[in-house]
Parts: sequence; structure tokens; C-alpha cells
Amino acid sequence: MKMPHTSRRDFIKHSVAAASLTILPSCATFRKRPSDKVTIALIGCGGRMKALLKELLAIDSVQVVAAVDPIKANRDEKAQTCNLHYGGNYCKAVENYNDVIQDRSIDGVVIATQDHWHVPIAIAAARAGKDMYVEKPLGLSMPRAEILRKEIRSRKLIFQYGTQQHSSVSGRQAIELVQNEYVGKITHCDVWSPVLDPKKSFSAIEEQPIPEGINYDLWLGPAPYKPYSNDRILNQKGTWHSYDYALGFIAGWGAHPLDMLQWGLDLEDTTISSCEGSGTWNDEPNNLLNTVHTWDLALQYKSGIDVRFMDTHTAEPLIKEFHPYYRANGVVYHGTEGYVVHSRGAAYVSRNGQYERINDIDFDQFKIKAVQSPGHMQNFIDSMISRRDPVSTIEAAIHSDAISHIGNAAVRSGKKIKFDPKSLVITNEPHLNSMLTRDLRSPYGDHV
Repeated sequence: MKMPHTSRRDFIKHSVAAASLTILPSCATFRKRPSDKVTIALIGCGGRMKALLKELLAIDSVQVVAAVDPIKANRDEKAQTCNLHYGGNYCKAVENYNDVIQDRSIDGVVIATQDHWHVPIAIAAARAGKDMYVEKPLGLSMPRAEILRKEIRSRKLIFQYGTQQHSSVSGRQAIELVQNEYVGKITHCDVWSPVLDPKKSFSAIEEQPIPEGINYDLWLGPAPYKPYSNDRILNQKGTWHSYDYALGFIAGWGAHPLDMLQWGLDLEDTTISSCEGSGTWNDEPNNLLNTVHTWDLALQYKSGIDVRFMDTHTAEPLIKEFHPYYRANGVVYHGTEGYVVHSRGAAYVSRNGQYERINDIDFDQFKIKAVQSPGHMQNFIDSMISRRDPVSTIEAAIHSDAISHIGNAAVRSGKKIKFDPKSLVITNEPHLNSMLTRDLRSPYGDHV
């Protein structure tokens, strides 16, 4: 039987139940009148922000007041979407994020820039007292992620990480099955996520003139200065798979199943202690798409749980061998009496050799209940008002993100890595800690 203990999951569960008895910090009083709305600025108005904005506009208690992007077409489009929705000129288009960070009338920001900008902007927002929703993956630097955590906690700010499966029904069902030991004690896990199509893993770097309406220097920000090309900033392959701006899908997609892994194992307050394995990346000269493309990694927690983390092509023959519903992403929790699988939007279970329909399981029987979220963005706004942690905290973000960083370092170095989950440093190959961070170009990175 699982021994009783106090975890972040239990804390949140009991906090929600005792909401009416909780004394809120003074910062909770920013909504002075019932008619007040939570004011939000969008930072990074590309494709991902389109979906996030749709969620925001459906929330009556929110007013989106600024759309920020160094690309004029992006910010103008999102500002126009907001103003058409509100029926007036309520949302302004802004080029530089600093202009909204310093605006005291703005309560929170939603950050959906390219990955390398996530943490630097989030730190600036935290120091300006802004609550924030930050898209995954967290960023390119473990030490700066820890700076962000300290800023958020010391200022009692709200942070929601963009791991939407934390707010999904199927995610909650999978977690309750695992944590209530419906398939026995978990012995090991398989995790996998999509990759860049190997046939499209090369994109030539060709310098082109900077189009009108693009502040390219600001777009690059703290990243190294490189000659402009459309593929670099207007093609998602470039922004997602160029090592100057991202770790690739080992983090960009891996963030989702790794988040589920940590949540299911109730290990959001820690991370893995070792990693080894292999992988590939395209290091051909003049290739823009040079992040890790394939990987097969053995991970271990101090608790003794072993995990195999793979790209979807590596995982497919293994997962298909004993799981009939293969999807391009997921996590399998292997227990002593069966297994639970969660893929984006779906969960299923096999116990004692028999598949069971999720809808036939009586979830009321379980003592351990996963936190219920009304929706990821709604949960963020609710947390801004209540001043209680949302479902995807900064700690959960850092500890799941760390697995991608360590995996990237293991693939590129070919070394077995031992990692201290408390100090967030590599202990056996200390020179590899340089791979867990990046130099920042001045002046954009000077504040961190």
C-alpha cells in the first residue's frame, strides 16, 4: 500500500477544499471592484498565440490590452482580433516587450515567443511584478530558470506553464489510475515524442534582406547575431530546430509527455539523477536545422524508477509490440499488475492481461484525486484572482524541462550523465554544465 505523505498534489487538493478559510496575501486585492477585469498582454504573437488568444477571449473576466511582437504583421493581426472581439480599440500593437512589462496597469503576460526568449522575458516580467503564463519548453538555461523560480516565489507571483495536458480529462484519469496503484506499483516507464522529419532535416542558410516590418535584432534578442533569412524566423522549422533558439523536439514536444511522467510519478518537485544513451543530429555545414533529431535515452530517478525516453520513430516498434493503440507521443506507466498509457487526448489501461475501457472504470473509488482544472488558461486566470498555484507550477516546469537538457547533453557528448536534482548541476562531468546554459548577447541578456 502506498504510504501516506504530504506532496504538492495533496497540498493543492486540500487548499482548494479549504479555500473559504484561506487568508489571501495582499497582492490578491488587485481586483478592487467586481467590474474590474484582469488585464493581459500577449508577448510573442506567432502561430501558437492564436490558440492561446482564443482561450483568453472566451474568458469574460479578462481584457487583452496589448499584443507584442517584433514582427509587425503578427502583432497587428492579434491586436485586430482582440479589437474585433471587444468592439473597440482596446488592444494596442506594441513592438518591444519592455513597453508592456513596465506598464503598471497590466496584471499579467502570456509569453509565446520563440524558446530562447521565454526565460529572459519571464524574468523581466517577474521583476516588474507581473503574473505569467509561459509556453513550453521553458528555455535554454537551467541556471536562469532557477533565477526565474526565485523571482516568482520571492514576489509571490503566479506562474502557469504551457503543458495543457495537466488540464485535460484524459490526463487526470491517467494520473488517478497510476497514483491509486490501479495497475500495482509502477516499476518503469516508456516516454516518447515526435521529431523533425529526417527527410526535412536540412535547410540551407542563405542570407536575405530583412523585410520591412521586422525588427530582426529584437527578434534575435539574446541569441547570437546571424545573417537574416526567412527560414530562420518565418518558418517554424527554423525557430523550433535551430540550436541558437531551441533544443529541438526533445524539449519542444518532449515537454508534454515528460510533464505527464513527472506528474504521474508524483515527482514534480524533483527530477532524474542519471541519463545515458544515443541520438543523432544534423551537423552538415550551412544547415540551419541542427538540434537533436533522434534519441534513445535511459533515465533513472533516485527512487529507483527507470525510464526510457525516445523519439517517436525509435519508440514505434517497441510500443506497438504490446500496445495496440500507438500514437506519436505518450507515456506508459508499467505496473506490477498491468500498465496505464497516456497520449495527448487519450488514456487507456490494461490490467492482468485484459484491456479495460476508461469509461467503465469507477473513478469515485479512488482516494487520491488529481487536481481538476476548468481549462489551462482559465486555471491561470483563476489563480491570478485567488493567488493560489495553478496546475503547472514553475517547479514542475523546471524539473520536467531538466530532463530535456540532460538528454540533449548526453546525446551530444556521448557521456553517461549523473545529475543532482537539488542543485540542478551535472556532477560527474562538470564541464558539461556549460551545455545546460547559453551565453546571452548584450544588451538583451544583460538583466540576467
